[in-house]
Amino acid sequence: MLTVNGKYLYKDGQRFFYLADTCWSAFTNLTLPDWKFYLDTRKAQGYTAIQINLLRQYDSSCPIKGREPFAIIEHDDGSYEYDFSKINTSYFDNVEKMLEQMQERGMVPSLVLLWGNFVPDTWMSHFVKNNTIPFEQIRPYIKYVVNRFKKFNPIWFVSGDVGFVDNETQKSEAAIKYYREVLESAKEVDPEGIYTFHINGESYELPDEFKKRISFFSYQSGHAQTGQNTAFTIPQKLRASGYEGPIVDAEICYEGLQKMHSQYPERYSAFEVRKSAWRAVLAGADMGVGYGSFGLWPLKELDDGVFSTGAVGQGVAVSLEKGEVKAPFDGTVVSVFPTKHAITLKSKSGVELLIHIGLDTVELKGKGFKQLVHDGDAVRKGDLLETVDLDLIKEAGFNLASPVIVTNPANFDKVASQTQGHVQAGDQLLLATVDQAKTEKVSSVSLA
Repeated sequence: MLTVNGKYLYKDGQRFFYLADTCWSAFTNLTLPDWKFYLDTRKAQGYTAIQINLLRQYDSSCPIKGREPFAIIEHDDGSYEYDFSKINTSYFDNVEKMLEQMQERGMVPSLVLLWGNFVPDTWMSHFVKNNTIPFEQIRPYIKYVVNRFKKFNPIWFVSGDVGFVDNETQKSEAAIKYYREVLESAKEVDPEGIYTFHINGESYELPDEFKKRISFFSYQSGHAQTGQNTAFTIPQKLRASGYEGPIVDAEICYEGLQKMHSQYPERYSAFEVRKSAWRAVLAGADMGVGYGSFGLWPLKELDDGVFSTGAVGQGVAVSLEKGEVKAPFDGTVVSVFPTKHAITLKSKSGVELLIHIGLDTVELKGKGFKQLVHDGDAVRKGDLLETVDLDLIKEAGFNLASPVIVTNPANFDKVASQTQGHVQAGDQLLLATVDQAKTEKVSSVSLA
């Protein structure tokens, strides 16, 4: 169980460093096997907590069919809205199973109770129509989830990415009213719980009535290039103002995410992520740090109807960032499709690999692809196979998620993904195991 003493969190009497990964959409978008793999990976990497939205994330991909927290009302124009009076208990049954997996691994769930899109007059409320929760439905929902999940000793994030300062994009009156109700309802059920607020990027303003009742102060230096200094300026301001509790930058710049408000189309590197983390911790936000990654999704979540079924083989999907496709191992070009959107390779030890550039890009009939190798060519790891005009593909409306598939998995004891998050040329992406003594490594294709 977590407790607070001075500037730090403690777990079972020992100092607890909050090293959290961000997986907002876990409850709506991950199958249980994928969740177990994800947790095992993050546990091995030293993470101690996972940050998750209890409800559907408004800016994420579509959830797994049926994974909705409330009953759905369908409209004739194709839109929908939630009936917040009807909680989907099967959704929360699955949440409980996923939290049990975290508990087995000794990891702490950080659960957002109510994201900002469900609250009127927040900066994001206009992005999702018809999904503002009626004020009178807050208390029943909050009491239900807090009572059900308090046994997992979570950290409760009262809000999700919400600011409490009036400006041209948001008004604070409704947010204060709604989150006062959230906090009071939760504390009635779990008075000894750990509470904080997830406020929007580069902000540190929190109403005094909330600041007096939180267990620690959580801020986010966020993803705008112009605001990266807030990683250290916010904790400095908080300490200077007399705040003596724990502080954490719970959302530093996501590794691989495009820099917002940047003059150039650049993405945050691992170095820049480490820089933000150290700046925050050394400036006084030393309760821990919240990390986030961008760029690679497990294949089963593509839900494309072909690759996600496993009918073609086993593998992963990579979100493209650079217009180059390089050989991931020494081998032979088996075939370059006439439309140049896909290449098959064979390694010296027998791995047959399909690299499919984007989804449904066969419809481009070769436009935007430049072929540099031919059937039968011998290639070495790192050789350039094709160049791709990513802008053309995006402007044509195609998905840049690119399946990388071992098409003969029956020849191996196991084919498994070796990484998640941002990848680059040379990173190990897949591992095909023949037996304990012989393995074939498939490195990352330079699509990201």
